[in-house]
Amino acid sequence: KMNKIILIFSICVFNSSLFAKPIEPYRCIPTTNNKYILFNSKKFPNLDSIMYYPYLKPIKVKYVKKIAIPTDEGRPYILKQNYIEYIKGKPSGTYVIETQGALINGISYKNNKGSTLEFELNYDMDYEIINNKLKKNNIFCE
Repeated sequence: KMNKIILIFSICVFNSSLFAKPIEPYRCIPTTNNKYILFNSKKFPNLDSIMYYPYLKPIKVKYVKKIAIPTDEGRPYILKQNYIEYIKGKPSGTYVIETQGALINGISYKNNKGSTLEFELNYDMDYEIINNKLKKNNIFCE
């Protein structure tokens, strides 16, 4: 009887792991007011949505253009990648993600009313606290 219980338990655990949603890697960049902007690392730079923590509702974005800015000789260009934000199917703002090589320097946002937000990558940030909160949503900040 004990063997049957162990077998049934093992099958249940194995089956639940087969259907578990995989954890998605995200870049999580903080603002000064303890909010975070998140985007899927696997999709960058071809993003189709971003999210804000703590809300975690996808906001549709569309890639528009990339601007390359030369730097010192031998250094990677600074790239400014522009995305239009869409809310309820209408353009509502613009995101500019600035990168240099593999590094993200920051993200700026400007809505259609002129309000702005700045996000800067904090390389010293301890992601453990936000990752514990995001775990239930299968999101992992890297």
